[in-house]
Amino acid sequence: MRSLLISIILVFFFFNLSYQQKYFNVTGFAKDFVTFSPIKNADLTVLETGEKLKTDSEGNFTLSVRANTNITLLLEHSFYHKTQTGTTYIDGDFNTAQKQITLQVPDSPTFDFLSIVVPGIPRSDRCHLVVTVSAANKTLYDDPQGEPGATCNLIPDPGATPFYFGMFKNGKTNPFERGLNVTSQDGGVLWVNVKKGDYKVVCTKPGVVFNDPPYSYLSCNDADGRLINAAPPLGPRVSPNTTN
Repeated sequence: MRSLLISIILVFFFFNLSYQQKYFNVTGFAKDFVTFSPIKNADLTVLETGEKLKTDSEGNFTLSVRANTNITLLLEHSFYHKTQTGTTYIDGDFNTAQKQITLQVPDSPTFDFLSIVVPGIPRSDRCHLVVTVSAANKTLYDDPQGEPGATCNLIPDPGATPFYFGMFKNGKTNPFERGLNVTSQDGGVLWVNVKKGDYKVVCTKPGVVFNDPPYSYLSCNDADGRLINAAPPLGPRVSPNTTN
């Protein structure tokens, strides 16, 4: 009886160890914030492990990630503003939303321009957080992609006020519109000068259910002026089963 019990424990131990050591291939791409053209030969760093890789000629990348771990990517390029992804938890089930990590990155002139036209002067000792609140079944390739009429907040309070981007008639982001207190069809929300910490995005809209990403948050551990962008599918999305 004792040997049987030991055998069961050993089987459970090795099964659990094997489960934890599973690896998955995570793919992704880096695109220019304005033109949506691929960002090639950009330096990527996995912040949790220090692993280094580069985007290819089409802006794509692939990396192997151990199950049940977090992954956060930092992109650096001589022509682009330093940009970080949201932090994603790669669970053992490896669902569809976790299989691809997207980076929307403004070039340095665009970031400098946005620094002038949006409220608040970005500080080099803070982070700047942006998310896209997506409508149901919309991706980065859809235009528009946002869910209008949503109110978003960061938890805990970042000490910064959300700025909601408008949208031009051609479906492009409008950074000039003022006075919005809910998302437009662009879906973009920006917080400037956020202090260090880990933040969860919570969005609400009457009659709408959001698939609040349980495995994703925005981590400002290195407050050095970087942009942290939770582009789809890492931002809040409307549930396909929502009812208005």
